Amino acid sequence: MDARAHQERDQDQGPLLRRAGQHPQRRAGSAVLQGGAWPRPASRNPKTEAEFWSALDKIKASGQIGFAQSGTLTYERATFTAVLLHMGGRDLYNKFYGDKDINAVKSPAFRTVLEKFKRLQQLHRPGRRPGAAGTTTTALLVTDRAGFQTVGDWAKGEFLAAGKTAGKEFGCFAGWGPTAPYMISGDVFVLPKTSNKEAMAAQRLMAKVITSPATQVAFNMKKGSIPIRPDVDASGMDICAQAGVIALKDPARQTPDPSMLMAPDMYGKVADVITKFWNTDMTPEEAQEPVGGGA
Repeated sequence: MDARAHQERDQDQGPLLRRAGQHPQRRAGSAVLQGGAWPRPASRNPKTEAEFWSALDKIKASGQIGFAQSGTLTYERATFTAVLLHMGGRDLYNKFYGDKDINAVKSPAFRTVLEKFKRLQQLHRPGRRPGAAGTTTTALLVTDRAGFQTVGDWAKGEFLAAGKTAGKEFGCFAGWGPTAPYMISGDVFVLPKTSNKEAMAAQRLMAKVITSPATQVAFNMKKGSIPIRPDVDASGMDICAQAGVIALKDPARQTPDPSMLMAPDMYGKVADVITKFWNTDMTPEEAQEPVGGGA
């Protein structure tokens, strides 16, 4: 269809981790949410990878779930992508998803990423159920039974529905510190091309309303994503959304979602290997070859 596209790219916060008791898409990259089992203020996010692993180990040692992972392919892929970007680095991320570099997949650095991904699996709850919904997993954080979850910021609604406030009972972060890469994806409205003047006027009005600063703020405050415009007043938004707005304004942090870098069939093949690796006893060495084949 020959169409004129109006984009309403509500950017979801990159790979986020969540922490329970206080403490992060789709958006792959997703942010990390943190909830009740993480015994610190939600404003105190791990500043380094070492702090993150330390927090997970302490939560597990307390008898709670360090890392809550949904049992669906989409969320498993999101967690892997977050690990690759924030623990493997942007260069390795781009070589894999962007360049489809088989040598990068065979490298020790990529194997280390797989090892860390598997380590998260070991911090997940025992008796985990493959196919567990994302909302079921998020509930573990909401009810203070788990510490962290990698997920897009849309899950924030589960916390809000439970009467919890970002920055108090839960928080979110996209990587380590204020210069961490920020993974971006979004949604698009496509309107059919037409010569009908009334229809064209209606399309322009729709695009104007959707992209207006007031609409962007009001919608994203409810939905959990962040405005597409850098000129909005985000002061009324919570700390999770404000962090996303700040990150989006820095071009050096912007990183495309893997779906923008890989063809769907290729992306799907990689995801199939990742979910098998997560849910079986496949070793990192055994996973490298089929991941490379998919790429």
